[in-house]
Amino acid sequence: MMKHIVGALVELAKIGVQIFVTTHSYFLLQELSLMAQYEKDKANIGFNFISLYEDEKDRTVHSETASQVYDLNHNSIIEEFESLYNREQEKLYED
Repeated sequence: MMKHIVGALVELAKIGVQIFVTTHSYFLLQELSLMAQYEKDKANIGFNFISLYEDEKDRTVHSETASQVYDLNHNSIIEEFESLYNREQEKLYED
């Protein structure tokens, strides 16, 4: 369903609706990322990915912005997915 959700959001953006999406879903993030990377010109809309993160030293919240999700230096969704994938691979190949 993520592809359809992103498609609907893109159609809304094409008619001028400004859309803000927050998510913890790796799959929704990836659908948006694919659209931003490969279909942005066809859709004729702009994408802006924003990551909020906490500075471990002074506990302040910071943000960073990029037009592509993989240009973000702090992305807890991708980091968690990679961590899960690595743990899974370790279990599969530990023999």
